[in-house]
Amino acid sequence: MTSKLEKKLKSKIYKRNGNIKKERRPLLYYIASFILPRWYGWKYGLKFMGLENLPKNGAFILASSHVNARDPLFVGCSSTRKMQFMAKAELFNINPFVTWAITYAGAFPVERGTGGEEAINYAIELLNSGRMVTVFIEGTRSKDGHLGKPKTGVSLLAEKTGAPVVPCAIIGENGEIPKKGGRMRINFGKPVTPEQLGITDESGMSYRRGAKNIMAEIAVLREEAVKDMDK
Repeated sequence: MTSKLEKKLKSKIYKRNGNIKKERRPLLYYIASFILPRWYGWKYGLKFMGLENLPKNGAFILASSHVNARDPLFVGCSSTRKMQFMAKAELFNINPFVTWAITYAGAFPVERGTGGEEAINYAIELLNSGRMVTVFIEGTRSKDGHLGKPKTGVSLLAEKTGAPVVPCAIIGENGEIPKKGGRMRINFGKPVTPEQLGITDESGMSYRRGAKNIMAEIAVLREEAVKDMDK
């Protein structure tokens, strides 16, 4: 029997957004790329760090921490490329407009607690086609700004595709959740290959080692961002 998630993956909206062969940025992307960084800079004190580390072309996985429901927008407006990212399947059940909007923005659904096989396979297909995929490595938002335990999905994607991983830290003042009227930083690290992360095979141990090493990179970026806000 076809699951609800599988039906969504095959929907017309999903297919249109997930044009794997072409990395096509909708017109609203260009408008948002101009407006959102300025809006969030004013409202949240957003500043990007390490933008030069984002590859201009070719496949890569952006492995980010997660502190705010707006993180996909925060991260998405940092790049001139169209960003595809995993989002919890529940968001696609709110109403038809929300489903259209987040799909248009680059989201594709993942069923949490099930292994997310459909989403993983789709992400592999995207990466093998030279696209960029964003994964919030903790699998859920932090409630206090501190880093949580990483999931192994990023390691699996890196091992299966050979795509480099770009670590990313999102953080507010004093290492807390970003707040309106405060300051926040999004800090991108240099691309790291699966081999450099210690991802050498398909074993669970290898994936956990890779996830731990990615999280260590994110922790360093987080501290750099906090220090930058302390200046």
